[in-house]
Amino acid sequence: MNIFIKDITKETLSDLDKICLHFLDKLENKTDYLEGIKKRNEWYSNMFDKYGPLAKVAYKDNIPAGMIQFIPRALEQVIDIQCVFVKDEFVGLGIGSLLLEETIKYLSCKKNYFNDSSPKALITWAFDIPGHVPQEKLFTKFGFIPSDSGRPLYLPIENKYKYTYKPDNSFKNKSSNKKATIILDTSCPFCIFTTNKYTNIFKDILPEIKLKTVNKFKDTTETKCLVDFCEFNQKEILTAFAKKDEIKKCIYEKQGK
Repeated sequence: MNIFIKDITKETLSDLDKICLHFLDKLENKTDYLEGIKKRNEWYSNMFDKYGPLAKVAYKDNIPAGMIQFIPRALEQVIDIQCVFVKDEFVGLGIGSLLLEETIKYLSCKKNYFNDSSPKALITWAFDIPGHVPQEKLFTKFGFIPSDSGRPLYLPIENKYKYTYKPDNSFKNKSSNKKATIILDTSCPFCIFTTNKYTNIFKDILPEIKLKTVNKFKDTTETKCLVDFCEFNQKEILTAFAKKDEIKKCIYEKQGK
């Protein structure tokens, strides 16, 4: 079985695109997703200049088959593994495990952006994709354990290190029962799709609510927010992949109706 893994550079971003384009046919709004891929590539190019490769792609017979992406959190001295994905036709070949195993080895070494120290831990907000091995199961297989609040999962690199998640509470001040904060996460190709999705739902059911879009990587230097997608009345709204009716129901619940 001819499987190998390569770091993604600015010059090979198109291989990452080929994996992300797997979702295109499953979406009604293809334009938003294609724009999101462009945003992700701009983000990756900028981050590459600072951190070097932040993604790896697995190839089966020279065809891009799966990917893993990560981002350092300099102030915490940890590295966040953001996403692991294997295309449907390559599921069951152990590619996800190979990607994660190789990435753990790579990220556990000393990094110049941590002043030539190793990260204290690797963390992940593992999420599930229908039809694929649950990501939490994959990460726990490689030694990741729950943090104090259950999530994120983390793998200690520093001896006896215990990770405690400390969200950026500044985002709480940007939402109320009259305002909603929508997070633009340009590290993800779903970023435009997601922000437009929440914007349209709010305009449809609560047109009086003031909406503010916050660029996750421009409005904070620590590359983390209180929420991943949307906050309303200082409470988190569901994930971006939820159905519209579920998001509407959640918005009403957060409003107190």
